[in-house]
Amino acid sequence: PQEILGLFQKEYLHNDTPYRLGKHKFYSEAGDGNGEEIAHFSGTVFKDGAEISVEGKGNGPINAFCDAMNQIGLGSYNFISYHEHAISIGSDSKAIAYIEIENPQGKHIFGVGISSNINRASIRGILCAINRSIRQETQHSPLSVFSLFAPFLFHFGLEKTPGGQFSGGSFNGIMAGVKKYY
Repeated sequence: PQEILGLFQKEYLHNDTPYRLGKHKFYSEAGDGNGEEIAHFSGTVFKDGAEISVEGKGNGPINAFCDAMNQIGLGSYNFISYHEHAISIGSDSKAIAYIEIENPQGKHIFGVGISSNINRASIRGILCAINRSIRQETQHSPLSVFSLFAPFLFHFGLEKTPGGQFSGGSFNGIMAGVKKYY
């Protein structure tokens, strides 16, 4: 179990090259009276150590962050889906976000982010997926065990509802084993 956890951490959690999240903030404002809010993201992203200021807006925090990434040339990545849940107990618990994106070549890549803030966990997951995609493309290496394992875990036993959410299955049971390490 420790060896598998170490591989998982290396592949998904210690994956901050070339992109890494810097200081940032989210805020929302009331829309035009239709009950919708507009989410804003503002902050910095580091690319190979160089700081880049970014801003974006959207219908929620993930959409606002993706809008900001579009402005720095990462618009060819498509956000496909995500799943998130708590990995500890209490009001100070951490969240884990599993992100699925489609890279410019049409391949589906997964990323994972962990944080005590669910928005930050999602952003870390998006950047993890982008970094993994870039690494796979530049190294021309075959998919790692965890590159194949993540989609299996992500989709194992889950059904997509008409609203695009995932439910059911034994995915939560599988991930319960991961929870005890965080």
